[in-house]
Amino acid sequence: MVRVMMQLVADAQLVIDQPGSDRDEDLHQVRLVIKRLRSYLRLFKPVMEEAIVFRLNRRLRAAARRLSALRDTSVAQRMLEAWVRRVRRPPQRRALQAVLETLARQLTHAHPMGSGREAVLRRVGAELQAIGAELASHRLSAEGWDALQPGLNQTYRRGRRGMRRSLKSNQDEDYHEWRKHTKDLYYHLQLLEGAWPDSIRKTGRRLASLQDMIGLDHDLTVVSGLLREDPVFRKDADLMRVRKGMAAENRKLRKRIEKKGRNLFDESSRKFTRRLRKHWARWREDGGREPAHE
Repeated sequence: MVRVMMQLVADAQLVIDQPGSDRDEDLHQVRLVIKRLRSYLRLFKPVMEEAIVFRLNRRLRAAARRLSALRDTSVAQRMLEAWVRRVRRPPQRRALQAVLETLARQLTHAHPMGSGREAVLRRVGAELQAIGAELASHRLSAEGWDALQPGLNQTYRRGRRGMRRSLKSNQDEDYHEWRKHTKDLYYHLQLLEGAWPDSIRKTGRRLASLQDMIGLDHDLTVVSGLLREDPVFRKDADLMRVRKGMAAENRKLRKRIEKKGRNLFDESSRKFTRRLRKHWARWREDGGREPAHE
């Protein structure tokens, strides 16, 4: 299991040290590695030394924050352009295009890219190297299913509670937290991919779809908030109509999210992990090789 995390660190360092043709994409991939590493720390926390988990998570959080200051403006631009394509009526589309172009310029000024990005990436690379060295000297207190079961149980339970909280409150912050737990569960099930029967693979695809939908919900909230809060655009009649359209789409999206979420989190955490344990045991009996836990 630790070897899996060490390989992720090595992959991120390779991306940092050997730039590809699209440095923005490189930055995105490093951020994804850090997210996955933090997710795996949450999974294995029950079988790791508490002080090590705290120290590694603190380092990864600091690295993530450094990269968040370098948000890829081209990614933001693509997101905003996607909203332009979603608006059908020409007057609204022209008004929204003007606003999004202004917001894109604001993002560019707020998060300049260039040589500063490389300095931050080098610093993150050095931090990841230290994290990899610490992981190499650590051993989990359990192996195989015993190393996975406690964390999987917690992850599923948090996702189920997050769903209930979100559906009850209908608050944007709760949906955002629910997405984090859903993504955690998706990452954690990927570690069991070799042991997955078709039904579990289907669960993974549905989890990926759900967290994408909640991510779209978050994007709607962010864009709508920007349009609502900026005094330059707040009184524009066309944009008010666009915002109303976004609100209507958001309501429809949350109905779809609720249906998919209830289907995914319809069993207790105990039943969920018991079902996974049976698949794991059957797979091991058939000669399956468990993920490295060195």
